Amino acid sequence: MKKLLLIVLPLIFIPLSYADESLYGKFFGTFTGHTEISENQIRDLEVTIKPEKNGFNISWKTIKHDQSGSGKTKSYSINFTESDRSGIYGSAMKTNLFGGQEALDPMKGEPYFWAKVNGNTLTVFGMLITEAGDYEIQRYDRILTQDKMELVYTLSRAGETLKTISAQLERQGNKDY
Repeated sequence: MKKLLLIVLPLIFIPLSYADESLYGKFFGTFTGHTEISENQIRDLEVTIKPEKNGFNISWKTIKHDQSGSGKTKSYSINFTESDRSGIYGSAMKTNLFGGQEALDPMKGEPYFWAKVNGNTLTVFGMLITEAGDYEIQRYDRILTQDKMELVYTLSRAGETLKTISAQLERQGNKDY
């Protein structure tokens, strides 16, 4: 019985951040690929997931190419922090008066983001309240399969799916940070 206590007791005192990092740490790395939206529109995609204080950061870049070959780039970066619920993470997108990170306010027309990990799937949700008072949900499923990531993006408004885009991304270099 004493041996069992010696083994189990230290596990009780492992900080939550170490326990939760075991859920999302496997997603760390940079993944790149592209998707064809239509004959005339190709998008290059890059996703980087790395550790942050009390959580992780997801940065992604999309380059939309048109027929002329020129591209329009959009980049995003969101820190996610651990919550009291295992596997669910709140966004930290702005700095408050005391220097801490906090979520944006959807009642001010700002998007609210959160993430969850379920096995090999890291899902990021973004909710926006429209001017008309309806809601939009953006959902990014990032599914790991060996050294690849399947990305599925879905845009819904008031429960109706408006757009779905999917792509296969490949891990670039070392996944350790």
